Amino acid sequence: MAEPTNSLVAFSDAAAELVERTASSLVAVHGGNRWSSSGIHWRSGVIVTAEEVLERDEDINVSFPEAVVAPRSRAGFQH
Repeated sequence: MAEPTNSLVAFSDAAAELVERTASSLVAVHGGNRWSSSGIHWRSGVIVTAEEVLERDEDINVSFPEAVVAPRSRAGFQH
């Protein structure tokens, strides 16, 4: 990588690197009637998302970056 010439270029490079490293872990969670939410594929079998967007415990679909949609259910929540 070339030496950044200013702080804006350095910030842009860092942001691009962060997106490249994390993009494969981001998913869309379809657990409500009106909208979807983002989630993080934490580890195999575990998706972390905001509890308040899940309107049900079953029939939750998760869209992965590879355009795969997989059915899931809520295993638990923490306040």
